[in-house]
Amino acid sequence: MKRKFLYPYILSLSLLVLLLTSSNDEFYFKVNKSFEIFGAVFKQISSSYVDDIDPQDLMDDGIEGMLKNLDPYTVFINENDGESIDIITDGSYVGVGITVGTRDSMLTIVEVQDDYSARKKGVRIGDRILKVDTANVLYSESEELRKFTKGKIGTELDMWLLRDGIEDTIKVKLRRDEIRIKNVSYSGMINDSVGYIKLERFTRNSKDEVVKAFQELKNKNKLHGLIFDLRDNPGGLLESAVSITELFIPQGSKIVSIKGRNKKEERVYYSDATPLDTTIPMAVLINSMSASASEIVAGALQDLDRAIIIGERSFGKGLVQTVFELPYNTAVKVTTSKYYTPSGRCIQRFEFHNKYKSNIEHSDTLFYTKNKRQVVESDGIEPDSVVSFDKYSGFTKFLLKKDLFFRFANVYTSKLNNLSLNLSEDKNVCMEFASYIKSKNLETEYPLNKQIYDLEKIALDEKISGKVLKKLDELKVRLKNENYNPIINHNKEIAKILDKEIKKRILSQNDMIKLNLNTDNYIILAKGLISNKMYKTILAINSIESRSH
Repeated sequence: MKRKFLYPYILSLSLLVLLLTSSNDEFYFKVNKSFEIFGAVFKQISSSYVDDIDPQDLMDDGIEGMLKNLDPYTVFINENDGESIDIITDGSYVGVGITVGTRDSMLTIVEVQDDYSARKKGVRIGDRILKVDTANVLYSESEELRKFTKGKIGTELDMWLLRDGIEDTIKVKLRRDEIRIKNVSYSGMINDSVGYIKLERFTRNSKDEVVKAFQELKNKNKLHGLIFDLRDNPGGLLESAVSITELFIPQGSKIVSIKGRNKKEERVYYSDATPLDTTIPMAVLINSMSASASEIVAGALQDLDRAIIIGERSFGKGLVQTVFELPYNTAVKVTTSKYYTPSGRCIQRFEFHNKYKSNIEHSDTLFYTKNKRQVVESDGIEPDSVVSFDKYSGFTKFLLKKDLFFRFANVYTSKLNNLSLNLSEDKNVCMEFASYIKSKNLETEYPLNKQIYDLEKIALDEKISGKVLKKLDELKVRLKNENYNPIINHNKEIAKILDKEIKKRILSQNDMIKLNLNTDNYIILAKGLISNKMYKTILAINSIESRSH
């Protein structure tokens, strides 16, 4: 946007607002007054400040300052960020099929989508992007790559990659395609009777993909149960959440209600579509990263006693955002309301504070599902059956924090084209990993060693007696004599992480999901519950049936 044209626009808009709202209303008087002052300050700073100032940067800073005291979901979307809205709503963009991040200050590929140019040309997770065409991008921010990868569908670009374990750079020619982000990343049968659908996000196309996946499962198999996986699903469109919930509940059922500052805009969403299936036993999987639209679906199916909710408490994003278009291809996404489950629960995790409204405590009111089960209003959706997440040792957390699994997997797979599927049982891999860690000379940073060295330093600083220092020396000698090797002590959990990290470099996204189906604790629990009488017991279906007779 050429912001040098902004100030006249602001003045014109100010006059228009003044004319339209020339009432004695105190609120609108404050709006108009503030608008005039802001415009005057902007003009004066832009033209009079001692150093040259880019009006666009000044405006961006002003908007940032305006929004920073609100909630974290109210954000300004400049013209360069418009594509992110398209991805959220349409689930598509032009690119080569990679997701990048920054590792060791370098632009690094962290995901490679199936079926697109990058995967076909052998690009791998962990590759560093050195150059795109003639531009050096190695130390660029991840969002800067978009200007090189987007473009006309069918055109090509040259990309030079650095791969750990290989001295020479790797050059690949990649084709720009319309990247259709799969909302349903996988669907299939867990066993002869239980189906599984993994939904990654809620866009305009999500409902159609869920319908297709469900119908294929039902038409090709004797389907007697469904696991609907919403783990790590960050949400998306409210309308998508409503339409997907409609697929599995009776017509006319309440799904979600929206309440905000403007009472006239409060709305209740009911199911008005013919459902796919209202009786098949269902389990919905959630975790701490299931948010927003995922929580609408999980909360509705829980309150309507339509499905067992399994996993961890969800993220707790019960706020609804509305995108308002602004001039020059910009927009602002504003939190306009909160959403409530059919039983009346608000599930927002009130962790942020702003100067305009203090934190809101959850209600002590009791809430009940359709079958009169008591549910709580908490920070997110509380599952009916809890699955504990992996609790790693301090040493393993240390390795994860140092990104050592990621780095080792890059080196280990640099010369591999095929992979044994029983990798976690291959002791040679753990031995190589141990050697790799040893080569980094990190022993003094191991959590136990570090605590001993830190304690020793504190003892010296505090001039503690020599007896204490002697005991610490004895402890170090004892650990050395016992051949303290935390990699061996925690080899099971380390092997499990290595197995997953290495396979991600070689296998497709689809194959990775398929491999985990039989070892995933969430899925194992869900499969068992929806296949036996515990399903009806948890949802209090038996009590409803007995009362109806």
